[in-house]
Amino acid sequence: LFASGDLLFATTCASDVDPAKGRWLVARLTATGKEAWRGRLPDVCDPDSISEIAGLILVRAGGFGGTGGFSRFFRRTGELVIDLAEYASQVWTDGTDLVVVTGARTARLDLAGRVLWESQDLKAGDLNGAEVLALEGGDLIAFSWCPIADSGVEVARFARADGKTVWKAKCAPVGVSHSKYWHRPYAEVRVDRLVLVSQGAEGNFIEMLDLD
Repeated sequence: LFASGDLLFATTCASDVDPAKGRWLVARLTATGKEAWRGRLPDVCDPDSISEIAGLILVRAGGFGGTGGFSRFFRRTGELVIDLAEYASQVWTDGTDLVVVTGARTARLDLAGRVLWESQDLKAGDLNGAEVLALEGGDLIAFSWCPIADSGVEVARFARADGKTVWKAKCAPVGVSHSKYWHRPYAEVRVDRLVLVSQGAEGNFIEMLDLD
């Protein structure tokens, strides 16, 4: 369930949806419960939680490694405006467009779904670890990782206008075996540096990268 304004959104979360009936995103009026509209969803897998981004209602579901699955963006009136056959691990917006990180690419889309640019220089890590930060001046920092493996962190800086990769870097892993690790990286900009921290079950690291 997800409530926004005068609408309440819901979708079926079950792996055994009857194909004849289908899987739907249903919008109801919060005041009366009356159905306002419904949008069809793929039957491939369970959706994640419903969210609202830049005035669009997002329903998504994904496979392992951020590949497969889907991401569908609906207007509040029920129109399907963006239909991606991939899981958007991270969706960043300033309200004018969207930057998505999937298992296949980082891409900038307008709010009608038109691809403004895309790059394969940074992709979401296994199990969909990805984040995006905006820099003063417009460029974007994207970074990705696998939450349950000592993957380290991939980092890239993109020119927002055309998607050109300004630079790409790798923050090295701690050095522990698989299945004995969990970590959650985060980053922030401090003047002309990007400070990236990984807090993990078997060790932490901090790297400071020059934004240039």
